[in-house]
Amino acid sequence: MRDWTIFRFSLYIFLRNLRLFEPFLIIFLRHVGLSFFQIGLLYSVKETTILLMGIPSGILADAFGRKGTLVASTLSYLTSFVLFFFGMDFFHFALAMGFYGLGEALMAGSYNAMVIDYLDSRGLSSRRVEYLGAVRGWGQMGLAMNGLLSGLFLLIVPDYRWLFAITFVPHFMNLLNIWTLPDVEGKRRRRRARPDLSFLRNWGYARIILNSSLYMAMFRTVKDYVQPILKSFAVSLPVFLFLKGEKRTAVVVGAAYFLIFAMNSYAARNAHRLRRLGSDAMVINLTYLTGAMSVVMAGLFHHMGRHLLSFVVFLGMFLMLNLRRPFMLSYISTLIPHEMLATGMSIESNLKIVVSMILSPVLGYMADAFGVGWAIGGMGLFFLLLYPLLKV
Repeated sequence: MRDWTIFRFSLYIFLRNLRLFEPFLIIFLRHVGLSFFQIGLLYSVKETTILLMGIPSGILADAFGRKGTLVASTLSYLTSFVLFFFGMDFFHFALAMGFYGLGEALMAGSYNAMVIDYLDSRGLSSRRVEYLGAVRGWGQMGLAMNGLLSGLFLLIVPDYRWLFAITFVPHFMNLLNIWTLPDVEGKRRRRRARPDLSFLRNWGYARIILNSSLYMAMFRTVKDYVQPILKSFAVSLPVFLFLKGEKRTAVVVGAAYFLIFAMNSYAARNAHRLRRLGSDAMVINLTYLTGAMSVVMAGLFHHMGRHLLSFVVFLGMFLMLNLRRPFMLSYISTLIPHEMLATGMSIESNLKIVVSMILSPVLGYMADAFGVGWAIGGMGLFFLLLYPLLKV
């Protein structure tokens, strides 16, 4: 697949995922004196900004151009990094989180809509899954490098704050990348006074959006309960013993995440091979069932104290998400008019966040009442029971 524009799209998502501060953001905020309550408020600022701006940003992208929206998203990210680097108190960090959330909201629907629009304009609609998987593979490789580089840079820089300064560099390169990207929207761009949201009445669209959003919300909610298993497993390995304390933890966990996301990258780039199993709808349904069953098994293994098996299932959950995502994007794009594609995908992203906000306290209550293992297993079982309603 030698296509210069697709390479530019891949470069965008690769550079965008190089956010070296993310694995250590909470540690940094604690280091500058913030309480856990204040940190919780900061994350609420980010999530609220994404919710408030997600759908409006998709409508703006459809109406006035997706390339400009991505440029604005990157500028918002850069502003956030500057505020984090120079910030000294809660107000500065809240403002930084607001700009960070705005960048996420502006990017959410615009990027995938822009890629799909380009593929369709080149007559490559039948190869959407293959190209979308390849682009997502580069994004996962960016996450892999992020996990590795963040640990390595902490061996060099004076403190966590400098990770924001380093992160500024790839995002500035991304600004130049998007700014100089040719207009791939062409005649599809439409300026309108009022968006056409009639596609929301399509039950096929509603069902696939629910299928996708609920699955991602399940993963988003559960994964944080399984990640401590990964950290304990990784730190127990007899490697980098010459490093002490947090330095060794940072490097070992960074290396572990590099391996995980490198595997995810391979899975995404080869997702199109699952078409040998049948139609896109069959693959979506099969990966939903497999993913939900993985959550059930992860909970059971955790309850039984089989942490290695729980870690293996955790990897399977990651891989399943990256195998199904290109199919989801391709399928969704067949149900939404091109001129409203960014809006439709922003709705999907927002619904995922809303469901996650509902499920997180529920899972936390279940974990307190019955134990983490039973809580995770019960969550997976709940999504298995929802399958007849969400089957594509």
